[in-house]
Amino acid sequence: ADSVQILFFTDPFGKDSLRYTRFFKHYNTSAADVVKPILKNLDQLFLLRTEVIKCRSEGKIFFFKGTQELKTVYFNTQANGDCAYMYFIKDGGFYYFQVQPETAALLRKIKPQAVQPSAEN
Repeated sequence: ADSVQILFFTDPFGKDSLRYTRFFKHYNTSAADVVKPILKNLDQLFLLRTEVIKCRSEGKIFFFKGTQELKTVYFNTQANGDCAYMYFIKDGGFYYFQVQPETAALLRKIKPQAVQPSAEN
């Protein structure tokens, strides 16, 4: 992957548990100091589950190589144990990775820089 688009859901822990993913801000970058640490977080032991963990995601990350989307990874950086994760779905399985403190800090740092979607971006 050479770039990412990170979507931060506007109200991930609000009342609407079914449609909270519809509203978001996004952050696009090809900066290696953002892309590489996130990729590194996925290069670790994972837990393969047949069903999703009952926690909400704070957002999702689209990984790109040029204009081709490679993978979508969902994340939650909350420090409340079982819900601090990154995961992706492949062949019906849910691959969960622990969120490293450095990755969580990076995502929290980026979040205020995210912008509302518009026709120009």
